[in-house]
Amino acid sequence: MLLNASRPRCLVSCFLAAAALLASCSSNSGSGGGESSTPATASASTATSTTASTAPPTTEATTTAAAPEAVTIHTDGFGEAMLNDDPEAVIAYFTSLFGPPINDSGWLPNSEVPLCDTDSFRAVHWPSLYTVYASRDALGAGRTAEQNFVYFLYGLTEGVWPSEPVATDEGLLPGDTVTRLQELYPGVVVYDGSLGGGRFYKTHDDRNLGPNGMLTGSSPEIVSTIEAGDWPCADTD
Repeated sequence: MLLNASRPRCLVSCFLAAAALLASCSSNSGSGGGESSTPATASASTATSTTASTAPPTTEATTTAAAPEAVTIHTDGFGEAMLNDDPEAVIAYFTSLFGPPINDSGWLPNSEVPLCDTDSFRAVHWPSLYTVYASRDALGAGRTAEQNFVYFLYGLTEGVWPSEPVATDEGLLPGDTVTRLQELYPGVVVYDGSLGGGRFYKTHDDRNLGPNGMLTGSSPEIVSTIEAGDWPCADTD
């Protein structure tokens, strides 16, 4: 399924909130020895913080930790984390850059995310960065037996801009104007989302390759997000 840029902004947040609620219900339904696959954020007995497990992450006074200068966003990855890489390695890498995630859905079976074309789904959120992991290929080849890093969205999320934004290989930053976007990517296509869903851009015919994303504001419009990968869930429009 090809990425439609109008989908993920609300859906990732919804999945994170829904997964947190499911995890909370699960931890309250039994008193003994939970399954080993239960995510750390869902259990009140773990040593890690669980403050984000019962409500969507707050954006008040929250910014992303500064990333090293060498990190850039690629057509098929973010720094050393490449699409289709091992999820645990990718999550560890982003944690080394931005600190602990503020929300982690844990692995969810398809029965809990029926609108997603994958046997398993996980969304992990840092301020200004959403990442998605699933049992499918990040470049559009469909379902896979293994779990992969399949999608990321970086930039303005839940009203928060990165404190020191990471640029693409060509130098595009969240907050750059459309004029700057067109200078760096002469073939970029800017278009209106369906059903009045905002304004978007894509730099490749293959929508699984980035940067793609959303625009915001007017006079001038600016780049609000930078995305790449295969969003695994059904269109909302």
